Amino acid sequence: MRRRHSQHHGQDSLTKILEETEPGNAWVKNSLSVFGICAAGAAGWAIAWQSGVWQPTANELPGEMAVGAQVFGYMSAVCYLGARIPQIFKNYREKSCEGLSLLFFIFSLMGNLSYGAGILFHSTEKGYFLKNLPWLIGSLGTTFEDVVIFSQFRIYAVRSRDASSSAVI
Repeated sequence: MRRRHSQHHGQDSLTKILEETEPGNAWVKNSLSVFGICAAGAAGWAIAWQSGVWQPTANELPGEMAVGAQVFGYMSAVCYLGARIPQIFKNYREKSCEGLSLLFFIFSLMGNLSYGAGILFHSTEKGYFLKNLPWLIGSLGTTFEDVVIFSQFRIYAVRSRDASSSAVI
């Protein structure tokens, strides 16, 4: 069975994209993606601020948070922190981060840092901090785990390059 020229040409283009592994090129793409997301977020905030849609909220009245909310908050923090652990061990066991998207972890880190910072900078009151502790543990703890995964990307990328340069062709 013969393939049409357009199908063959399409496969060659996809193969070329998949085989593109120049570190400099990936760095530029990731940087542009991060810049684009930050620019879109800043533009969205500015539009919301100027149109009056977004307005700062007053500090909440002091009071106790429902015990159920706190329990679920801590349970979600445990689940959120536990989600990265199997990946960290898999990367360690295989000495590879193959198949993982570095850009995903960059965006995850940015999101968790900004979420945690938003909680920390909203109020300096002890009660507010304690009410939000489960969410801080989840977001900032996951930030630590993402740093571990970034380290694995770096370590295993060097090993991968060393292994491929010493391979017999």
